[in-house]
Amino acid sequence: MQDIFEILKNSKLLRSREALADFTDFEVERSAETVLCDELLSVYQGRAEHLQDYKTEHAIQLRQSTLEFCSNLKQNLGKKCYFYTMKGKPKQEYLLVFKCEDLELLGCLRIISKLKATEEEWSLAWGH
Repeated sequence: MQDIFEILKNSKLLRSREALADFTDFEVERSAETVLCDELLSVYQGRAEHLQDYKTEHAIQLRQSTLEFCSNLKQNLGKKCYFYTMKGKPKQEYLLVFKCEDLELLGCLRIISKLKATEEEWSLAWGH
C-alpha cells in the first residue's frame, strides 16, 4: 500500500494534517473485510445527527469529520472501502477509511476510546 504518511500529507480532509502531526510513533491496523460505501452511509449519517447534541470541542470536530466522510461516501456509492486504525498517543486514535480501487482517503476521524480514557478525560471530551 502507498505510504500512509504520503496519503495523509496530500489529503485535503479536515483531520488529515492533524493525524500526521499527532503521530511520530504509531501502529496501524487494517480491517480484515471491505464494506460498501452505501452500507456505511446511513450508519455515519446517524452518528453525525447524534453528535449535534454535543457541544464540546471533540464532539464538534468529530461531527465535522463525520459529515465530510458522509459526503465522500455519497460520491462513492457502489464502491468498496476498508478501514485502518492509527494508534499512537495514549487514548487517541484515528480511523482512516480508504476506497479500495484507488486508495483515496474518504474519511479521517479522530476518536477517543472510552476503554482507554479516564472518567475525567471522557467527561472533557463529551461534556458529561
